[in-house]
Amino acid sequence: MLCPWAGRTKTRSRCGCWSPELVSNSVRHAGLSSTDSITLDVWVEDGLVRGEVTGAGPGFDRPTFDQPPGGTSGRGLYLVDALADHWGIERTIDDQEWTVWFQIELNQETSDRGRRGG
Repeated sequence: MLCPWAGRTKTRSRCGCWSPELVSNSVRHAGLSSTDSITLDVWVEDGLVRGEVTGAGPGFDRPTFDQPPGGTSGRGLYLVDALADHWGIERTIDDQEWTVWFQIELNQETSDRGRRGG
C-alpha cells in the first residue's frame, strides 16, 4: 500500500517519529494496566496528516519548551512540538480518556513548525 505522502521525505520522517513516541508516553505515564487499551488513529484529509493517541490516565497540561529538556528522558513531547505543525491535548467527549493529537501539513515540506498548539 502506498503512503499518501510517499514522495515527501520530510513529511514521512516527521510522521514516523511521533507515533511510537506518543504511544510509549501513554504506556509509560498513564498508569495503565495490562487490560487497558490505547487507540492510535492516523488519517489524511484536506492536505493534513492527523494522528491521535487516546487512552485512560490522569492527563496533563500541554508543556511549553524554551529549550530542549536536559537528562536522558523527557524529550518525547519536545520532539512532537518540534516536528508537528500543530498539536494538543484534550479530553474525550465522554470525559473518560485523554487524546494527544498532532497535525502535519502535507503541502508545506518546510512549514513553520511547533509551539503553535491547536
